[in-house]
Amino acid sequence: MGPVNQDIALDQMEALLDQERQLLQEGRAREAAALSGQKLEALGGVQALMESGILSGGDAALRAQVARISKRAQENTILLEAVRNGINSLLIRMSQSAAGVHVGSYGHKGAQLTFTQATGGYLKRV
Repeated sequence: MGPVNQDIALDQMEALLDQERQLLQEGRAREAAALSGQKLEALGGVQALMESGILSGGDAALRAQVARISKRAQENTILLEAVRNGINSLLIRMSQSAAGVHVGSYGHKGAQLTFTQATGGYLKRV
């Protein structure tokens, strides 16, 4: 694999991770997830570089780029974890709020008066 191909593979991976980060920070997790296929393809190029031994060479610029890619991947993992935690919290709140709903009114001393078999059709005082 020539230097052009190695630059393309690493640049592509870095650009995809930057795009994923931007989408995650904007709360667009579905669009970020759609990048998975492209990321896998780019990862194949990076893996081919690793297997060829090019990445283990002494090129400081290349090592710096690989370090940036690794750091960005770790940061994106943290963002994805935050998205997952947010979704789990939302599901928990939704299940708890349904259990604590009171449909009714309150008596003159503050006691809850629950409407049973409420189907609507109540008249309002105007």
